[in-house]
Amino acid sequence: MLLRENMVLRRLAKHSRISTREKLSAELLLR
Repeated sequence: MLLRENMVLRRLAKHSRISTREKLSAELLLR
């Protein structure tokens, strides 16, 4: 797990108001 990318994803999720489904799918792809 890349903490930096994970935090960036969280920031983008909050900023862009991304749905949980897209957020989870993105995290799974990074794994």
